[in-house]
Amino acid sequence: MPAPDITIDDMRLRARERTDMVGSTFVSDDELDRYAEEAHLELQMRLVAKYEDFFLQVLPLTLTVGEALELPSDFMKLRGIRHASGDYDFLRRLDLKELLSVSSTRNSRPTHYFVRGNMDTAFTVLEIYPRPDSAYAMELYYTPIRSLRDSFAGSLRLVSGWSEYIVITMCVKMKDKEESDTSVLLAERSLLLDGIEKSMTPLDSGEPFAVVQQSRGPVPSFYTDPMLLEDYLG
Repeated sequence: MPAPDITIDDMRLRARERTDMVGSTFVSDDELDRYAEEAHLELQMRLVAKYEDFFLQVLPLTLTVGEALELPSDFMKLRGIRHASGDYDFLRRLDLKELLSVSSTRNSRPTHYFVRGNMDTAFTVLEIYPRPDSAYAMELYYTPIRSLRDSFAGSLRLVSGWSEYIVITMCVKMKDKEESDTSVLLAERSLLLDGIEKSMTPLDSGEPFAVVQQSRGPVPSFYTDPMLLEDYLG
């Protein structure tokens, strides 16, 4: 079912109605906007910590000979990077201590990567090893961090109850500023969060979670099916 249109004006009104502050200037609209953005970020972090696949973003990019790449401004966590043609294999992550054993000057087909922060630019940087010897089409899989405005456009529409969670959190902050009891609101928010999480679990119930079913290369059949391997060893 399509999600109803939600705006910041709508959320402010819902919060003011719930706290009996319609027409009041005790909490300004600017304060409410900050409460909403903070609650939105809080909800994202809670959900991403448990359900990263719900928020997976795929970004096509082309690697060329050159220096490290700055990742998108909405980047939060890298899930993987793979070749978009050929054998489609994923690049393997390098540990910091492994960088010394990898040549940074040899040009070849990329096989590994290293992710680091850049404190000067506030961007996350992706370093590719070995350096590409030509242009390579890649696919970057990552978890983004989005603003409340993005969610109005649809980025949280998969999550049922997300706007109500934000509104209740706004109400908690409003009542806290008023130095009123917030226990009922906190209990309601906890129940709502529990319902949100249950509605998200899992996206795909067709297979067991985190079972690798295939292995590349000419290997015995029990290596390609973990269930057969279990029977073989048992």
